Order: sequence, then structure tokens, then C-alpha cells
Amino acid sequence: MTDVVVERRLSQPVTDTEMRGIAAILGSCLGIHRVTWCASLLATDGSEMFCHFRAADAESVRIAMRQSGAPPGDAWACRVQDAAGLRDDELAAVKAVVAHAFAEPAVFGARELQGAIDAGCFQRHGVRLLRSYLSADGLRMIGLYQAPDAESIRVAQREAGLSVDRVVPVRRYAP
Repeated sequence: MTDVVVERRLSQPVTDTEMRGIAAILGSCLGIHRVTWCASLLATDGSEMFCHFRAADAESVRIAMRQSGAPPGDAWACRVQDAAGLRDDELAAVKAVVAHAFAEPAVFGARELQGAIDAGCFQRHGVRLLRSYLSADGLRMIGLYQAPDAESIRVAQREAGLSVDRVVPVRRYAP
């Protein structure tokens, strides 16, 4: 199975009630296309959504979403990397998504990122990277973080010399 991320920027903010409705509607089409919903993260202002699925390929996810009437999004196959010793309860407590775009393909375990984390930039601000999703082409990544707030993540990323496209505070939904 392939891990697939779907990123959505929504024209109208989605409420918690609407999110539960989307999940229920989408659920009816996922089984038909052998797609498993792992979790979704909704921006606290309802303007963006990040969803993680497992399927044969990204196209299976696109078809299931289209047939269910779920809001359209950009689906991409990815590799997943968890923090060492990550527990389910820690992942359930994710507070923000950090989106990165790269001019050159990135790889997991890049020396610069690990060095910055080891140097204490993240620890100093109470920031912990829980999970990363790196696109198959290596040109985009989203990271799931625990932190006191979004600004702590921005500061830690800046001090570590990492480029950030956006930091999005989120709430997690899972099956």
C-alpha cells in the first residue's frame, strides 16, 4: 500500500460538524476503492485540511474523493517517517502542520535538519517533530508538530535555518 496525503485549501471554512459529515460521506466511497483513511487535520480556522490515506496509489484516493463529493484537494504519494518512539497518544495530540516546498529533492534524515534539532533549536522552544510526510518526488513535505503554539514552531524553524512555507495550527480527526 502507498501512503497518500491530500492537502486542501478551502474556499469556505469547515466547522467541526461539517468535518464529521465529510468523514461520514467519504467513508462510504473509500472501501469501494480500497482506500484506508488514517487521519485528517483541520486548521483551527477551518481554512485548510490535511488528510492521510493508504491506498494502492494516489489516483485511487482522487477517485474516491471525487465520487464522494468531498472537497477537492491535491493528492500526492509519500513516504512517512515517525519520531523515534512515537506513541499513538502523542500523535493524537498534534498541534500544527508545517508545510515545506523544496527546489531540489529532499531526503529523510537530511544532515541539516537533524543537526538543527540536535543543536537544541527545537527543544529550546518546546517544539517536537512527530511525523513527516515527504512526497515521492522529494519536492514537498509536511511535518506534524507538538509545541506550545504556532509561533514557537516558526521561531524554532527560523533559528534552525529551515525554510517554512506555512505553519497551520490544527485539530486532529481519526476514524
